[in-house]
Amino acid sequence: VEFRRVAVTERSSHLRNIAAQESLKIDDGALAVIARKAEGGVRDALSLLDQIAAFCGETITEADVVNALRLVDRQMLVEFVDSIAASDRSRALALVRRVVESGVDPDDFVLELIEHLRILMILRSTPDPEGLVQLSTSEFAEYKTQAENFAVGDLLRLLRMTGEVHADLKSGLDHRLVLDVAAVRMAELESTVRLEDVLSFISE
Repeated sequence: VEFRRVAVTERSSHLRNIAAQESLKIDDGALAVIARKAEGGVRDALSLLDQIAAFCGETITEADVVNALRLVDRQMLVEFVDSIAASDRSRALALVRRVVESGVDPDDFVLELIEHLRILMILRSTPDPEGLVQLSTSEFAEYKTQAENFAVGDLLRLLRMTGEVHADLKSGLDHRLVLDVAAVRMAELESTVRLEDVLSFISE
């Protein structure tokens, strides 16, 4: 059993019990985010829960936690990567607009995107990824489904491109321009699988 994943699950369960004692209504997504962000363990998790309760009141959703901690909405990352998998330039650009208009720091978005792609790469690279990723059970299932849309080569190239975007954001270029160009480039990415099929056909 994977230690870090169990740690997140157990931390979430402990937080759920504490929340119930404090008469807080908090959804599973919110608990998972707090548990994952509490790198220092249970004490940090409880501190975060207190901060968020003070900010949000007695009813706490995942969106509340994302807003309170100024995090990148994970669903936005999922949708962005889905648009890339579908080669949907229009949708990818619309999501960039959402990122910009939501006030999310572009650098934070790109760093979270790198982590998102890293998880997908690991899930596609090994049949036993539990020791390498830190996800709740529901998150693990969602990432696993999305990972099936990509070959490992696709994800490696997307990671390289995203790393270049991170550098470009620090170069003084307009952030919206950098993200728009990146979105189109990623959506235009020719699948490694399709390229391999072509090369195989040519060599026959």
